[in-house]
This record gives sequence, C-alpha cells and structure tokens, in this order.
Amino acid sequence: MADLAPRDDQRDFVPALAARYLLVDAHHQGRGVGRRVVEMLVERLRADPACELIRMSHHPDNDASRSLFTSLGFVSTGEEEDGELFMALAAQ
Repeated sequence: MADLAPRDDQRDFVPALAARYLLVDAHHQGRGVGRRVVEMLVERLRADPACELIRMSHHPDNDASRSLFTSLGFVSTGEEEDGELFMALAAQ
C-alpha cells in the first residue's frame, strides 16, 4: 500500500485518508492477502467515528478486485475517475 494521505495538491479540500494503491505480488495472489488487508483497513476505518464512508476503486477489467470489494459489502457508486470505477461501503 502506498500514499496513505491525500496528495499535496488535495490537502486543502480532501478530508480523507487515502490508500491509493494496494498491490499483491503475483506469487502471493490467490492466498487471501489482499482480502485480509482490505478487511483490516475496513476494521480500522470503522473504528474511527469520524469516518462515514469507505471508498475503493478498481480498473474496469480487474474482476478480482471488484469481486473482493463486492464480497465485503461495497457497492458501485457509478463514479469513474482516471479510468477507475468507484465502490463505497458505509463505515458506521
């Protein structure tokens, strides 16, 4: 995971914690590593009473990410930005 804060040019208007990338090495895919990281992230964000919504994004061709997020309760927001589709989960 990388970049656990808004980009410098967003700090004035993005009241969010952003983990902008989650990559699992090909040799470790299919072992539940990504699922556990996302589960832990959701647990951590839900523990923060200020967090109301958790958003994730994925490339339209990334069926594994879409399936993972859906299985954890995320739903499509219909939003697209920079070629990524967004999903959201209520934090509280």
